[in-house]
Amino acid sequence: MIKKILLIVCIFIGFVFAQSEPTEDNNTTKPDLAKIDYINESIKSIDESLKSNIWFMGYQNYITYQSLIEELTKVDQEVKSLSRKRDKKSVAQYSELLEEQDKLEKQIELLREHRNSPFVQIVKPDEIDEKPSVTNPIDIIFAFSYIKNIKQDKKNYKSKIESLDVLINSLKDKEELLKEVYLLNETDNINTKIVTVHKEIMDFNRAHDLAITTFDIYSKKVDRLELEVKNEITTQMKRAFDIGL
Repeated sequence: MIKKILLIVCIFIGFVFAQSEPTEDNNTTKPDLAKIDYINESIKSIDESLKSNIWFMGYQNYITYQSLIEELTKVDQEVKSLSRKRDKKSVAQYSELLEEQDKLEKQIELLREHRNSPFVQIVKPDEIDEKPSVTNPIDIIFAFSYIKNIKQDKKNYKSKIESLDVLINSLKDKEELLKEVYLLNETDNINTKIVTVHKEIMDFNRAHDLAITTFDIYSKKVDRLELEVKNEITTQMKRAFDIGL
C-alpha cells in the first residue's frame, strides 16, 4: 500500500515539473509562450495597420531601395573581380553573379521612384499660389476662391502632421510590445526587431519635428495672405458701395 502511495506521489511531482519545465530551445515556459502568442497577435495587428499608411510604406520602399543598391554594389565588385579568372569554379560563380546582378537591377528599376527620401515629401508643403490682385468688384470672386484654397492647403498640411502622429504612436506601441516579448524570450531576432523599430521611430520623429517647424512658418504665411486679400476685398466692396450711392 505504501509503495502505491509513493508511486502516485512521484507521478504527481513529475507531472508538476513537466508543466513548468522550460522549452528545450530558449528556456521559455509554456505560460510564457501563450503570453508571447497573445502579444504577437497585437504586433501583427499593428503591422497590418501600417500597410495602409502611405508614409510608412514609402519609408519601407526607400529603405529597400537603398539596401538593394548596397547589395548591387557588392555584386558589381565581385563580378569585376571574377571576370579576370578562368578556372572552372570562378566561371560558374561569375555566371551566377551575372544572374544575381540582373535580378537586382530589375528590382531597383521597379523601386526607382522611391530612390529619394520620403521625408522630403512629408515635410514639404504645397506651393502657395500667387496672391491675386483685387482691383475691381469682379476680382472679389477670385479672391474668395483663393482664400478658400490656401486655407484648405493649410488644413491638408496639418492633417499630414496628424497622420505622422498616428504612425509614430503605432511604432511606439509596437516597440513596447516587442520589449515585452524580449523579456519573456531573449533572442537575437527579437532584439533586431526592437532596434529596427526604434530607428523607424527616430527617423519619423525627426521628420515630425521638422514638419511642425515648417507648418508654423507656412501657417503664418497663409494667415498673412488671407488677411491681405480680405483687406483688398473690403476696399473694393466699399468702392462698389460708394459708386452705387
